Amino acid sequence: MGKNRIVATVVATVIVAALVLSAVSAAQMHGKGGMQRMGPQQAMGVGQGLRHGAGMHGGPGFMYQSGYAYGEYVTFSVDETSGIVYDYGIAGEPMLTSIEVVDFEYGDTIVKGAVTRIINENSSIAIMLHDTPSAPLNYLATADFTVKFEVADGVVISEDGTGVKLESDELSAYIITTAPVGVTTPEVTISGQIVTIDAPANSIVFLRAVPVIFGYDGATMTMNRNFVRRMVNDQIGSEITIGAQGAYCIFDYANLTPMQLSYNNRTFFRILNRTQAQLKIALSSDSPMGRLIGINLDNAFELQDRETLRIRYDDRVLPCLSDPELVIQARETTCWLNRYNNTRAQLMLYASNFSEHILEIEVYEEREEAEPIAVPNVTQTPTSTPFEPTATEPTTQDTPGFGALAVVMGVIVALILKWRYGRSK
Repeated sequence: MGKNRIVATVVATVIVAALVLSAVSAAQMHGKGGMQRMGPQQAMGVGQGLRHGAGMHGGPGFMYQSGYAYGEYVTFSVDETSGIVYDYGIAGEPMLTSIEVVDFEYGDTIVKGAVTRIINENSSIAIMLHDTPSAPLNYLATADFTVKFEVADGVVISEDGTGVKLESDELSAYIITTAPVGVTTPEVTISGQIVTIDAPANSIVFLRAVPVIFGYDGATMTMNRNFVRRMVNDQIGSEITIGAQGAYCIFDYANLTPMQLSYNNRTFFRILNRTQAQLKIALSSDSPMGRLIGINLDNAFELQDRETLRIRYDDRVLPCLSDPELVIQARETTCWLNRYNNTRAQLMLYASNFSEHILEIEVYEEREEAEPIAVPNVTQTPTSTPFEPTATEPTTQDTPGFGALAVVMGVIVALILKWRYGRSK
């Protein structure tokens, strides 16, 4: 008993000392005279402390306070005078030092769940930032604009047939520029670590990362590179991230341009039932054409020994393929499942046609694997179906107040960040 008391006393003393030091740091950071910029790793640590203090224990969703957006996966700050985004990071790793729209007349920052929207005074230009493992970032603009991406040190810039590739030891992402029919494609210029894009109204400027929680093995990189390419050809429906405690975010790839065209591309998603052993989802679309759907699972399940995940589609077992290329080329409904560990998995589903379909992801005890289904090795013909406008305007979400304890504990969380997001090379 005596030893236990001594240990408890030592632990309490260490925690108090950490709180005092962290409180001083937080006061300097948020005190009078303006907020000092934090790097992505520090912002992630502080954000985790704030989110946990407010009862947000996992899953996508931003918390916005004093110019900083703290997400489960993405962090950044906003200059609320110029509208410049600073220190854009994913999982605590730097990706972009700044994102600036030239001559941007800042209007407002609107936070709703896992989406932060920064708009100019007349709402003709908006930058949309999403808190998901793939960190999608896009612009909605009814006026011409020029955007400058200042890429972080240590991130290598290159170009290939997909777009502008940004790659470091920790992250991989693409900046994509394209346009619907009748709109000029944006022009891209690279100078040093600056990527400048001159974008006509209603064109598409879009960034997407390889989901940061699944590692970078060959199959994952292949699937995610092709996922981006299919987005350019308008063959992607939605990307859905499902986290702990019922939190989820839907990114609809039909919402990449504000052009007021036909509402025929939208993909709809509803969670019908969720237990520790099953996730039941209803999928539907305005368009009957086939779509690729991405689903990121992060602590949606916690598998035990001998347990794995099984996919059911319209009440029948759907064996998933091991080769992601076959899913990309498929004409029949099929899937690819990358189970990264006992709490994280990535599912890519090709739905060959749409009315309403029921997708079930369920836990079951592992047995002998079923033989893979054969899928014709035929690539779909790209379509020119126009992109779809954003259906609703996000509204402001009030940010709850936080005690000093939640802020300072963020520093402690930063120390374990590398461990939490480590992945196999």
